[in-house]
Amino acid sequence: MDVLRTPIVWIGKRCYRKSYIEATSNRNCSEEDATLDAQICDNYSDETCDVGISIESKGNGYHAFVKCPNVFFGLIIGKRGAMKKKIESETRTQIQIPRHGQDGDIEIFGIDRTGVGSAHTRITVLIGTARHRQPFTHFISIPVVNPSIQAKFEEFKEEVLQNCQGEEGIDNTLFQNRNKLHITIGTLTLLDDAEIAKASNLLEECCTQLTRLLALFSLL
Repeated sequence: MDVLRTPIVWIGKRCYRKSYIEATSNRNCSEEDATLDAQICDNYSDETCDVGISIESKGNGYHAFVKCPNVFFGLIIGKRGAMKKKIESETRTQIQIPRHGQDGDIEIFGIDRTGVGSAHTRITVLIGTARHRQPFTHFISIPVVNPSIQAKFEEFKEEVLQNCQGEEGIDNTLFQNRNKLHITIGTLTLLDDAEIAKASNLLEECCTQLTRLLALFSLL
């Protein structure tokens, strides 16, 4: 569809522009994404930077962990294990991924520290790219509980229903319940319990910091 020439839909006396939105679902990434993700992986085939990556000594080599929701395990494995084998071969590492249905981190082993860092970077890039293809699962909002705003909302709703009486698609179900009014300030893609817990903890920290700042301003 040409986004500059979207279809026009008339409903009664009102004209709407129909935008195309591709339907998505929270799905496991696996063989369907193999071709695209192989190309992404190739872009980082010479990546050697391990700044910010926690790499520890283990026996005669090194190892590192990559936090990864289990929906992306199939992506890292690839079609018939091709992606995993490719990364292992080119970085001279071994990659251990939890079994299907299990949660846990991806572990990378290697004799060469640079190789472990490179494998870690490639897997992180693959996960980050795939995450952008996932739908949002949560949103952050501020409830609108001010009685004056809720009253104005009710007045607006009644005015619309009265002025547009009889118009197709204009009825009471078009409006949100006044007790559920909110302002959405952000959307999130959280794919497992660990990510949900981390987001919840960060919000609690933000709330604590904001409360302290407001208390300081009140003293000025």
